Amino acid sequence: AGTDLVAHSLNPAALGAPQPIGLTLDATYAAVYAGLAAIPAANLAAALNAQGLPIDAATAGALQALLSPAAGTNVQGFSPGILAMLNTSTGGVDFLDNRDLKDIRPLDQTITNTVEVGYKGVINDNMVATIDLYYTNRDNFVGPLLLETPFVFVPGLANDLTAALAAGIAGNAQLAGALGAFGLSSAQAAGLVVSLAADQLPSATTPVAVVQPSQNNAGLGQTPEMMLTYRNFGKVSFYGADIALQYMANDNLDLYGNLSLVSDDFFDEEELEEPDTGLALALNAPKLKGSAGFRYQFKNGLSVNASGRYTDGFPVLSGPYVGDVPSYFLLDVGAGFDLSEFAPGLRIDVTVSNVGDNMHREFVGAPQMGRMAMGRVTYDM
Repeated sequence: AGTDLVAHSLNPAALGAPQPIGLTLDATYAAVYAGLAAIPAANLAAALNAQGLPIDAATAGALQALLSPAAGTNVQGFSPGILAMLNTSTGGVDFLDNRDLKDIRPLDQTITNTVEVGYKGVINDNMVATIDLYYTNRDNFVGPLLLETPFVFVPGLANDLTAALAAGIAGNAQLAGALGAFGLSSAQAAGLVVSLAADQLPSATTPVAVVQPSQNNAGLGQTPEMMLTYRNFGKVSFYGADIALQYMANDNLDLYGNLSLVSDDFFDEEELEEPDTGLALALNAPKLKGSAGFRYQFKNGLSVNASGRYTDGFPVLSGPYVGDVPSYFLLDVGAGFDLSEFAPGLRIDVTVSNVGDNMHREFVGAPQMGRMAMGRVTYDM
């Protein structure tokens, strides 16, 4: 793609070394054979016997030696890799359609245009109403912190290594003849060796390298670094309303309520005008929330209040904080007493939030919250 991006190995034996997008099969088999050669002949014979091959320890040791590249079992070839990005929303990976990585442009200024109309007034001398309606359009919206470093996966490694090893065994006449005496073809023997080495090989979902700028490579023996960055999205548009009402029923009783609505709380790649990118954006706020309650003032200075609060569930995409906040409803109560009759300016208030002790989280990553009580003493001089 004309960039200075280089794949650097995650293999502990070659950590940080530059490598192609894939794995060379000769080096891979050399590592596999090193593990195979370390198995005691008796243990290898037992493993082969479990596969239905009546081979004693001496014969297993002889076959083990013939499988060595130094003994003429030459494995050649290359298993191509593919690039994939870690999806922080799902915990999985999104494979790229091609190997050309798209440059991430420098951040542009976010431009926000909002049209808002509203009303605030007193109705019939006993109701205060506030109504706001708005429409917002944002260009070059700055999204959440994303991992932009591609990984290299080699999903076809086991099959490619099996085919290359079968060719190497067939090219070693002594080994092929010895295996033939037990009724094993080169392909069958290669499959058996690769299955024995399965724990040593990276699986289809195990990254073998990280693609990073060459200038960012810390050197051999150092783990390649993954890079996090922000990016601009295309356009985001949404609309909403905020409504608040207060009704003064009489000199003692007030009723109140408020409601907030927004048209959308999550924007996928189509809504962001970023097709085939897997990108998404969340407002990190609910589409619906509201509360309602009352306050009552007794003539003796005692006052009581109660309210209910509802918050609709909403998705969160904010850096490392990814997930969903479930909906919750909370009931709050309170009482206060004006002690001005005994000490002018003195007042005591007690409030209990979430009196039902509904354990809930108000944001992904935040601790659970339950019942909370608070007392307050105020003195106005």
